[in-house]
Amino acid sequence: MKIHIVSYNMAMGKNGEDRNKIIKSKEAALEVFENGFSNLYKQDPEGVWLICVEEINKNDGGNQVEQVKDSLEQTTSVKWYTHRNKNGVSLDGESIAVFSNYQNIGEKEKISLPGGKWGSYRVAMLLEFEIAAGKKLGLVSTHFIQPSEDQDPEGEKRKDSMSLILERIREHFNDANEPVIICGDLNVFDTSSSDIYNIPKDDDAIAVYNNTIGQALEAGFKKGYQPTRDDITYHAWDDPSNLPSDKSWGIFDYILVRNGSSTFGDHEIINFKNADSIPASDHKGVHLQLDYSEGGSSTTIEWGEEIQFPDESSGFDNDSILAIAMNNENHLVEVHCDEHGNHYYMVGYLRFNKYNLNDSDDTGTAYIEWNTADTASQVYETGQGKRIAVAIDDCDNIVEVHTDSDEDDHRYRVGKLALEYNDESKPSWKIDWQPADSHNYDTGKDLAVAMDNKMNIVEVHRGQSKKHDQELSANIGKVVSSGDSQTSIEWHDEGNSYTDGYNPAVTMNDNLFVVEAHRGNDHKEQHYYRLGVLDPSKKDISWKVTSKFDDSNDEDVTGVAVAMDNNSNVAYVYTTETTKDIWYAIGNIDTANNNILWNTGNTIGINAQCSKIALTMDNNHNVIVVYFKSGESIPYYRVGKLIKAENQ
Repeated sequence: MKIHIVSYNMAMGKNGEDRNKIIKSKEAALEVFENGFSNLYKQDPEGVWLICVEEINKNDGGNQVEQVKDSLEQTTSVKWYTHRNKNGVSLDGESIAVFSNYQNIGEKEKISLPGGKWGSYRVAMLLEFEIAAGKKLGLVSTHFIQPSEDQDPEGEKRKDSMSLILERIREHFNDANEPVIICGDLNVFDTSSSDIYNIPKDDDAIAVYNNTIGQALEAGFKKGYQPTRDDITYHAWDDPSNLPSDKSWGIFDYILVRNGSSTFGDHEIINFKNADSIPASDHKGVHLQLDYSEGGSSTTIEWGEEIQFPDESSGFDNDSILAIAMNNENHLVEVHCDEHGNHYYMVGYLRFNKYNLNDSDDTGTAYIEWNTADTASQVYETGQGKRIAVAIDDCDNIVEVHTDSDEDDHRYRVGKLALEYNDESKPSWKIDWQPADSHNYDTGKDLAVAMDNKMNIVEVHRGQSKKHDQELSANIGKVVSSGDSQTSIEWHDEGNSYTDGYNPAVTMNDNLFVVEAHRGNDHKEQHYYRLGVLDPSKKDISWKVTSKFDDSNDEDVTGVAVAMDNNSNVAYVYTTETTKDIWYAIGNIDTANNNILWNTGNTIGINAQCSKIALTMDNNHNVIVVYFKSGESIPYYRVGKLIKAENQ
């Protein structure tokens, strides 16, 4: 089932009436919206449409809700249903509405939110509809108070509004597998990327974003798309193609999704205009497509082109071991070491389609935009071991683990992505390590680490002593704050041995599933996976299944990597010694039988260097594999997309 979510602020108010480029008549502007919504629906008449609008009926005595509904029914020839919440106290008639071609929708609650002066309290509306037998989806349509000096200068009311909405969601939709959507004009600038907002008079925008949108992210919601400069939605009646530097502009309009069994499809930014190309609102709208599935799994990956790391990347050589991690904000962290045990990191941003490296025509290729200040790689520790791993969550918290110079003691450090500016005031990302020094936590050799969005940590490694050289163990921890902006990991006892093998890899998701993979200890052509469930309260992993990875390849396996999303999709890659190809498989967790159902036997067809491979994926079906090619010291990567199979 395809579900289309549209969020649009229909601001046709008096604030723009003194400007040259504005549709003077509200009736004329409303007609532009009616035609725009109708044309959107005609893109997919078979899909479910939820059109959420804000500031409808504002400063107007007519019933614009009924007007839009009647217009949609006339132009689409289908029945439309409306839900509305209006703040009767507000002098300007603040109102929101949802239009849908889907009948089976019920109202769970109409919510009043904090407002500003003039009694202009804001509103939200919580709806529920059945998308399949016994399967429900929740929708919150809302509009937060504006960030002006006389309304909510510190962001506390917007923060409280999000807290209240999340509280109501927890009451009505307490099953994390039920998809829930929050959409609307949240009046919070998206500060997750330095090139998508301009706020000359608001230095606290990042804090407001973290306190408001950050709450939703920590509660398991994801942004339906990670915006770029072309996705600006608030332009204050100015030409969006030439946004002024002395005025505020950016992204106010959000679609936040707790996935459940849904996956993100395409998104588009909508800018409804009249015949003279005059916009109907001081906002642009957002249209996001969700693909809802009752079952089935992704069975293959559509890989993009091969791209090499930047030439100026430092710290790579023939002995380099690397790791990469990506969150659902499209932020990436890569770590690697050189032959002297110096450790480097690179920060990147996943870009798509027309936002390619050369700004040329749309090639359809996703790529990583490396965004580290001054140089492509930054050294952060010297004289350590060559085994290294990294993890990142959606709030940009980072955990890195590595071996020491003797290749036996294991050390960790915790950091967070932060913006910094060079001498030319150009912003870029760095990692703020908190504290700067690493800490010892165990002993061993090969290692890997994973982290979820509640800061739970799972680390796996191979034993240190000759007697237990092949023994694989797991450590469980949690990132905690120790005051003064310092963080650490609270490890729970010592590592627990679970099997024997080499080159362990690990991944986890927000549903507490843990997947581990490793090479066999006796037969090099064999490799294995384990499925477990983390119990943070008991500080333990309950392993459900251990199984040999069954494929037709009888070559010796030299390296493995694994990644997983919140939709129970598991991506697995491994390299082989003779052909040096990278093979991959996609699986789906079968919770009823405590197993992983694999689709095996695919190859990317890359002549990769043995053992040097890394993998990461997000909840939007993006997958990135990083590898070395034989005889080259600068690595390559490919970005892939999981392709979903039809339900069985």
